[in-house]
Amino acid sequence: MTLATREHDEERLWTRDFLFHFAASFLLAVALNFVMVAIPVFAAKELSATNSDIGLMTAAFTLAAVVVRPGMGFVLDRYGRRITLLIALASFALVNMAHVFAHS
Repeated sequence: MTLATREHDEERLWTRDFLFHFAASFLLAVALNFVMVAIPVFAAKELSATNSDIGLMTAAFTLAAVVVRPGMGFVLDRYGRRITLLIALASFALVNMAHVFAHS
């Protein structure tokens, strides 16, 4: 492998698309972890949820993720990763912004 080939291979990794995907994935993971920590605390304090209620909420979230993920592989292959990621991120952002308008 020549020096020119190595430089070319290194340049291919750090593309604009790669950086966008990395940043989007990182921010999504951070936001998801904030939500997973905040919702049980909110439910316990504001909604007087019991430990069992909080456990059921967490289990429902995990179960939904397990059920949806195999189907997402098909969606990614059929429609492409970029459009699927953009739709998922937009949906996630809208749902999280809707929390501002929830009064209960």
